Amino acid sequence: MKTSTPSMLFRYVRPYAGLVVLAQASSILFALCSGATIGMLLPIFDDVFASSGEGEVDDLPLGEALSVEAGPPAGRLLRAVGTLSPSGAASAIPDLVSGVRSALRASRPDEALVAVVVAVVGLILLRNLFSYSQVFFFSAVEEGFMLRAREELFERILRLDLAWFTGSRTGETISRITADAARMKGLMAEVTMRMPRQGILLLVYLGMTLWASWKLTLLVLVVFPPSIIAITLLGRVFRKRSHRGQERMADLASLLQESVQGIRVIKSFSMESRERERLDSVLEDFRQNEVSFQRFRGLAGPVSELIAVAVSGLLLFIGGRMILSGESSLTLGRFFVFMAAALSVMEPMSEDLTPA
Repeated sequence: MKTSTPSMLFRYVRPYAGLVVLAQASSILFALCSGATIGMLLPIFDDVFASSGEGEVDDLPLGEALSVEAGPPAGRLLRAVGTLSPSGAASAIPDLVSGVRSALRASRPDEALVAVVVAVVGLILLRNLFSYSQVFFFSAVEEGFMLRAREELFERILRLDLAWFTGSRTGETISRITADAARMKGLMAEVTMRMPRQGILLLVYLGMTLWASWKLTLLVLVVFPPSIIAITLLGRVFRKRSHRGQERMADLASLLQESVQGIRVIKSFSMESRERERLDSVLEDFRQNEVSFQRFRGLAGPVSELIAVAVSGLLLFIGGRMILSGESSLTLGRFFVFMAAALSVMEPMSEDLTPA
């Protein structure tokens, strides 16, 4: 009875479920820190720079301004967390953010700027820490998966009938334990880590664009799908050509294996020229495939960058017109937050241009 691919992957990954959960938790925290880092553009442009330029600063020390403006909502948030009240925490968080922004506007500009810069640096450090923790936890899952997959593949190959080995090349058999196991590893990483991480990042970035400007978000939802489809198609072709190169490498390894093992027969029957012709044919196929792959790889980057530039140019033009026309809900800070989040939406999709 054949085992389906999802159930087989689950069986291999199940012993490492705890590490997968930790990697997923790191992925969620990474996405939240990524969104918060982009969100820091709002206080920089709307609270620190704008208030300083308009001369509306009360010149209060930052600590005093924070205690007055952000102290009460911070106290409510702590009480809500202490009493395990999600509704209380949900209502206190917006008030806390608003209080912190009010404190930045009321404090001395140089102190407010230092505070914002420190917050940005801290968020970036946390973002990189959670990015590393994803690799730290999931690398053990990947290599444990590879260990079990190769062991099982080897056991199955040992149980095969001798006639199967007679009709199969040595290089193909070795490739099933090396290249095929690596592909299974890529599929496992896609299902258990990459797809959930992309989904979380997309939700965070789209949520930020919707908060910054729902009108521009509607434009994003119209413009981005064709761009994402184009990048996805490029990624599929990219991976297909990469797999084709692995197949050509398996052919080369098989030929070299057969030649080295049968070197006595080759020399006994003066078959050197025949073997050289076989090698030349395999090497030529490999060369043509690699040239085509490298050319396509060089084209993929500029094409994806051109798509991003075209989309960002359209958003910049329309958003700029909205600001210049006096759109009340779209401030300069909100617009920069929107642009950063909207362009970040394409980052998870651009990962399709890497071979699996």
